[in-house]
Amino acid sequence: MATKTSNSAPWEKAKVIVTGARGFIGAHLVRLLVERRADVVATSRSAGAGNDLGVRWIRIDPSDIDEVRRAFAASRPDYVFHLSSLADGRPDVNLVAPTVRAELLSTVNVLTVAAEFGVRRLVLPGSLEEPDPGAAPSSPYAAAKGASRLYARMFHQLYGLPVVTARIFMTYGPGQPDWKLIPSVAKALLSGVPPRIGSPDRPVDWIYISDVVEGLVRMAEAPGIEGRTLDLGNGTLTTVRQVVEILRELCGSSVDPVFAAAPVRPFERVACAELDVTVEALRWRPQVALRDGLARALEALRREQGTK
Repeated sequence: MATKTSNSAPWEKAKVIVTGARGFIGAHLVRLLVERRADVVATSRSAGAGNDLGVRWIRIDPSDIDEVRRAFAASRPDYVFHLSSLADGRPDVNLVAPTVRAELLSTVNVLTVAAEFGVRRLVLPGSLEEPDPGAAPSSPYAAAKGASRLYARMFHQLYGLPVVTARIFMTYGPGQPDWKLIPSVAKALLSGVPPRIGSPDRPVDWIYISDVVEGLVRMAEAPGIEGRTLDLGNGTLTTVRQVVEILRELCGSSVDPVFAAAPVRPFERVACAELDVTVEALRWRPQVALRDGLARALEALRREQGTK
């Protein structure tokens, strides 16, 4: 099934806030919105990232509702993408309180202020780690994401907030933090160092970054999807081991990875995107196959390192 390509017309001069704009997904989304001529206000907990894209940067902590109101008052947004996050999936008890603050409280604040100001659409990021209804979360991060989705549904049902949630699967691509699997493995292989891989046989739904940000934009545009949660993934499962072997082949490396060198995380969730509903709602389908995406990520890493 072919999908229509989103164009710049709905976004030209549209006022947009992107929270967490210095993050991996946020930075790619800001660039796409600028390409489509949106008027973007980018927020970050840390110092602004400059003005090379013509973006206005505001430093805020989304867990402080007064700071969220300040950002909204400065931009009067039509659209909001709330990507600010503490994306740490470890089952560490010391992450419970920080995750409640950074994930759940921040999301409730953005929902509240978006309802106060009135926006055309608020897009929230969900996660493949979220538990199924009635199931126990596998980490503080998963718990906070699941609770955030419940609050989003409440704000839509009780207060009419036009909010949609994107359940985003395992995103990868250029600009991903070095500690993530794909860049860390690629850097090790390029350096001739055996990468050490935990949970090698975990099946994962991998999706390339350009497909994710295109999907997020479609979620802001598509009519009649308020209150819903839609999956952004590839709809197929590939194990960590298989991804590492593809990277090894693409690198032309003779280094043997060390599999299962780290302890397996308990209760690791296996989930695959349900694409039929998403394709119908958004007229969107992922365009980048896994091998092609890995090759692009590797090429970008080589350019960054100045290697061939």
